[in-house]
Amino acid sequence: MKLRHLLLTATLTAILSTRTHPVLAQTTPQPVQLTLKGSWPEFPRGPALGLDVAGNYAYVASDVGLQVIDVTDPRSPRQAANVAFAHTLPNGVRVVGSNAFVTLYHPAGKGVAGFEGCQVFDITIPERSFEVGVFEGNLVDLVGDHAFLTNGEGINVFDVSDPSQAKLLGTYSTEVYGLRAGLRYAYVLGNHRFSVLDVSDPARIVQLGTLATESAVSFD
Repeated sequence: MKLRHLLLTATLTAILSTRTHPVLAQTTPQPVQLTLKGSWPEFPRGPALGLDVAGNYAYVASDVGLQVIDVTDPRSPRQAANVAFAHTLPNGVRVVGSNAFVTLYHPAGKGVAGFEGCQVFDITIPERSFEVGVFEGNLVDLVGDHAFLTNGEGINVFDVSDPSQAKLLGTYSTEVYGLRAGLRYAYVLGNHRFSVLDVSDPARIVQLGTLATESAVSFD
């Protein structure tokens, strides 16, 4: 069932942008040949909950914190730094420029379970990363200087050009299970629903269309 779900979600849709309106088109992924170049045997037990790569560094969200791995030599990765969190765990990480955006959540047994917010770290020197900003919500996408977050009741769009002073640009009330955004359109997955939003003006987000789906889908 899991394999069938992955195949269905992988072949569901590709989003194509036209001059006027977005278009949905079905695609079929092509198999690729993967070759293992190296591994880091000291990675802690448990899943990697998020991953992004910038330059020669991989940023991995794990059960013990944010792992910064130097992959200059893929055959022999090494840990450059580890950012630990007192009462929360990182659930995802996105790197944009010299900043790493880390989504945090409360696991069961460490307070009220659920997403805690998003912390931003300056990674100009990855070995000495430090926090430069924090704001509420579950980070779901980053487009330029705009961060799209969910708060359980809808979408919040922030200007994060200066992460230490993130500014709320606009909100939109909708159910969000998944989101992918561009400069003009945002594609939102809800409960058996796929929606397209015009986000070119974050202060005035407009729904352009919606499509009911027979089963739950994701952006895998």
